[in-house]
Amino acid sequence: MILFLTVALLSLYILTLFYGRLFPQLREDLAKLEIKNQRFGGGQVPDTDLATRSLLYLLLFALPVIFIQLFLISVGLSHDPYFYPSAAMLALYITSFVITFIKNKKKKDLTVEINAQKYLDKAKKQHTFGNKFVAVIYIAYFVYLLWMFVG
Repeated sequence: MILFLTVALLSLYILTLFYGRLFPQLREDLAKLEIKNQRFGGGQVPDTDLATRSLLYLLLFALPVIFIQLFLISVGLSHDPYFYPSAAMLALYITSFVITFIKNKKKKDLTVEINAQKYLDKAKKQHTFGNKFVAVIYIAYFVYLLWMFVG
């Protein structure tokens, strides 16, 4: 079971490394909705298709991946003979959550056209250095877990 989950997440991050962010259309649609809500107010009729896709993404992909990663890191902490790689991965995982929370808490003024265009361009980006860097770190850690469990 642990090997299957490790291989599944390893292949997910390899796909992310080569093909970029997952679900690019959903990201772009959510960015457009955010721009529209800030420009015209939040009293618009909600897009049920976008809400359904967002909810399905959250329930069927994002939450399971988060729980599986935390599970594998905790298993790695208990079985790791060196302890430091798994402890570093846990610290990186927690730090990335805190940074993401702080980053997303700041709202940008999207009523200005330049800010809105930058926000939309950022949402459309498939490949960024940060995403590649994180993918390489996760790939290295999951390969290490495979080596630890198989070897």
